Amino acid sequence: MNTGARYVYSLLYLTPQYSRYDIDSAYFFINGAMADFALHDEKAIESLAKLDINDSTLHRQKQEVELHAYRRAKAKHTLADYNDFLKRFNGAMQTDSVVSFRNEIAFNDAVLANTYEAFQNFIHTYPQATQIPAAHARFDELLYQSMTKDRKLASYVRFLKNNPDTPYRTDAERKILEISTADNDLDSYMTFIEQYPRSKVRSLALGMMYHSFKAFGSATEFANRFDILSGSDSLMRMVRADEGCLFPIFEMEKYGFSKLNGEKLIDFSYDHINEAYYCGKIDDDFLLVELAGLNMVISRKGHKIFSGAYDLVDDLGSGVLKIVKEGKVAVYHKSGFEILDFDYEDATLVANAFVKYKKMANGVCKVCWAARCLMPNTMIFCRKGDLCCWKKRLVCRAKCGRPEQGGKPGKAWIGLCVRRL
Repeated sequence: MNTGARYVYSLLYLTPQYSRYDIDSAYFFINGAMADFALHDEKAIESLAKLDINDSTLHRQKQEVELHAYRRAKAKHTLADYNDFLKRFNGAMQTDSVVSFRNEIAFNDAVLANTYEAFQNFIHTYPQATQIPAAHARFDELLYQSMTKDRKLASYVRFLKNNPDTPYRTDAERKILEISTADNDLDSYMTFIEQYPRSKVRSLALGMMYHSFKAFGSATEFANRFDILSGSDSLMRMVRADEGCLFPIFEMEKYGFSKLNGEKLIDFSYDHINEAYYCGKIDDDFLLVELAGLNMVISRKGHKIFSGAYDLVDDLGSGVLKIVKEGKVAVYHKSGFEILDFDYEDATLVANAFVKYKKMANGVCKVCWAARCLMPNTMIFCRKGDLCCWKKRLVCRAKCGRPEQGGKPGKAWIGLCVRRL
């Protein structure tokens, strides 16, 4: 055992001016010196003390070697070098700092890769990293985007089945609602409500179903036909509010609304109401009011449908309102969500199921429902009877010959028809 020699070799190899300067060799020798020192008897320890070699000097040398190793790893600043430091110099004072740098690099690598697999690997490899919450957020987002990138109904349904606790559950359920009820059919809404009874968009589905029914039936008829939904307090309150006529009430310079039997539906809240309401017997299921200079469209329960300046509000049916402002058209659903913003020339309801609208920039028509575009803007819409048709003009070369042979491109139409039942 030669503790002194090993200690001196460690000092030598850690001297930068030494031609064979080597941190790893210095670490090897200081660890050997400390192991030897632990085996010495009291007499040997006293002899080493005369050379200023003791437990304290050995530990200081080891810490100095670890400091050099830390500076080396930090200078290279790579995942491999930080991992190498943690493997070789386990227990060093700089361990926490190295772990922090390593995790930061690994997280940034995952950010650059920008795949859910990369963040999943980071989460599994570095579970104690401070970036774990951010990694989970990015993993959830990218997984959702990847698994539903085709935007098909089956993909959203499968995603929720495989990931029931995803933070994107509400968004996925809304997409399922939009796609599965694109026909605006009552059975489609009922299917969604039954399959997703605890969904946060269930109330939205109920509202859309209710207003679609009112295109051909009354609120009372809806309640009687779908008594299975009577457990929904919000829906039944809306049904009761829509029954019968309303009358304006006025007190302390504020307007409200009540039923003929005196039941107050909307308290004294508004500065102005539409002049047509002054005569009473209001049959509309939406109300035009003003509060603090702001025009509003509200439901009979006082819930906001739209707020802001407008020139005209037109009821298109099936719960759809067309709002006109300075020649531009927006479309809102009476449930309170926006279908189209103010960027269109016109909008009409087709077959009580689709909103056909014209874009001001190019005049082409699109068709949508629940704010989801169903047909691309290159499709032209037409209707005959109960048939809803879309057709697209294509360039046809097969029958007309190639241009280089003197032929001119012909034009053909392809189409898609959907019968509204």
